[in-house]
Amino acid sequence: FYRLHKPKTYRHWASLVPDTFRFLIKVPRRISHETDLKDLETLKHFLSGVSELGESCLGLLLQLPPSFQLNRDSFLRFWGELRSLTNETVYLEPRHHTWFFEERFLT
Repeated sequence: FYRLHKPKTYRHWASLVPDTFRFLIKVPRRISHETDLKDLETLKHFLSGVSELGESCLGLLLQLPPSFQLNRDSFLRFWGELRSLTNETVYLEPRHHTWFFEERFLT
């Protein structure tokens, strides 16, 4: 969460755990907190590293800061880019009250 790891670090982690172990990787704060989901180059770099986990990756945790208000258009642009770059399951944890409503807009 606090820094990007090198691909070889993810590869090393995967080599250390049993075949049944799965990692849930938190999206770095540079992407989620510092650049408001606008740093696509860092996102691509992050995802290329995470891909080295292979089957050991359960998914990604995208935790948003409590101050991050919902802006549907900009979030959906980011979400579309994210989904085009990875097939990993993404667990979204919004924390600002504007995210909590009955209508679903993600699939």
